[in-house]
Amino acid sequence: MALSNTNLSARWLINEASGGDTSTTPAADDFSTQDLALTFWSGQFSWIDGGGSPDIHLYSTSATSTNGNGEYVLASGKPIYDDLNGSTTITFEILCNVVTGNSSTGRIMAINDNAGNNPTFGFACDTSDFLFYWEGSVTDKWSLSGSTGWNVYHAVINTAEAANDRVKIYKNGSILSTTNVTAPGDTDGLSLNTTSHRVYLMNRYNGTGWNRSIVGGVAYAALYNETFSTGRITDHNTELASNDDSPAVGGAIVFPAELFNPAKRPLYKR
Repeated sequence: MALSNTNLSARWLINEASGGDTSTTPAADDFSTQDLALTFWSGQFSWIDGGGSPDIHLYSTSATSTNGNGEYVLASGKPIYDDLNGSTTITFEILCNVVTGNSSTGRIMAINDNAGNNPTFGFACDTSDFLFYWEGSVTDKWSLSGSTGWNVYHAVINTAEAANDRVKIYKNGSILSTTNVTAPGDTDGLSLNTTSHRVYLMNRYNGTGWNRSIVGGVAYAALYNETFSTGRITDHNTELASNDDSPAVGGAIVFPAELFNPAKRPLYKR
């Protein structure tokens, strides 16, 4: 089944490697220049040819002492900020392979400020657990043990639900039994800003340095301004499990005219 574009706010196909480790070619999203600018680091944050599915992807080999990262600065007039600021219904979709994280919380992919505080929204991990964050607090955690290898995760948020149902985590299309930690507030909307908030890939900045990396890789990610149905989760998981490099996409993406750039297309491995 094709990936649906309904209520899509961002999609990153993290699979190009035109210049190897020396390339700063962003991990291209597929519509509105919300690119992840990449910083490679001493062979510890680099493109890897997986030799299968996923094929080319970004991989971090160290959970400490690395400045490698991907970064996008939130901006008004762009879908991530305009769609998700204040939203109570969001789905975060990611294909990743996580081995371990920094003991002080490595970022897998998250919206974070640039002062080193806890993630505002997104996926992180420490040395033992996956962690999902909402507004600086862990909502759910689940063990890294048995979770290595490439997996599709969906974090499905609806803050109008009962407390323990406001964040649901799905792995490869099936709901996970997670440890509920701190539920988002009732009908709490995500609070974003364009001053300090960034989308960070496999690291974060604290004003002076980075060093919150992971051991693992990310091959694809997307954000949607809606709560996915179980059917849509199943369809997207099926497509991503078979083809993350150039997944089939169904339905037009409709944005204001100033966001549409017909010359910009994703860069695929050729």
